[in-house]
Amino acid sequence: MSFDLDPSELLNGALTAVLFALPVAFVVAAAVTSGPRELWNRSGLALGIGLIAGLLLAVVRAFAGPFPLVTALTGAGMVLGLLCAAAAAIAVVVLGEGRTWTAALGTAACLLIGIGEPGRILAPMLVLTDSILVVLASLIVEGMALAALVGFLMAATGQARALQTGLAVAGAVAALLLTADVSLGLLEQALSRTVGDIPDLPILITILIALVIGGILGGIREYRRVDRARRPEHLSR
Repeated sequence: MSFDLDPSELLNGALTAVLFALPVAFVVAAAVTSGPRELWNRSGLALGIGLIAGLLLAVVRAFAGPFPLVTALTGAGMVLGLLCAAAAAIAVVVLGEGRTWTAALGTAACLLIGIGEPGRILAPMLVLTDSILVVLASLIVEGMALAALVGFLMAATGQARALQTGLAVAGAVAALLLTADVSLGLLEQALSRTVGDIPDLPILITILIALVIGGILGGIREYRRVDRARRPEHLSR
């Protein structure tokens, strides 16, 4: 590893980090908005704490070595967090709105994903560049991009209730796809051989399609809810 700072490598690393953050943002946003709105801040705080802890672990791994056990534990925690997010999102789709227990699942998901995400992109960044400064800058950019994207999706969901269903569907799909991708990485580490991964672009396209379909379903559900609320009550016999 070197301490050189090549602007082209820095730009490439930053763009790659943002690309990594995009699918995860849908998962985290779905986890945050899976509960009542007054509990959203708790999940956001859990994400922030997790990202700080994950970034520190990634920095130690970048400087001191790979630490296979730590890599395996954070990867397993990431998988568990993704599954918790998927469960919370699916519950929102089925129930139509969040509950306290779905908020608890979402908070746990945000914490575990926050811890595991910096480590997930560390290995690709180490392949991309030999500069430790570029790697660290890319990790920070990814964390900032993730927080910004999650905030944007939360704000959009807060303005249009129908989008909550769309975001939940997209988040559940993204969580399951990323679970498969992270699991392949853990299998590759366990077998010490190349297993392959799921390309990022197909994942992102699938998530966007799921967002549109879920948004349409959410719009239909919201229209029916409003229509029922406006109907006059039946006259009592």
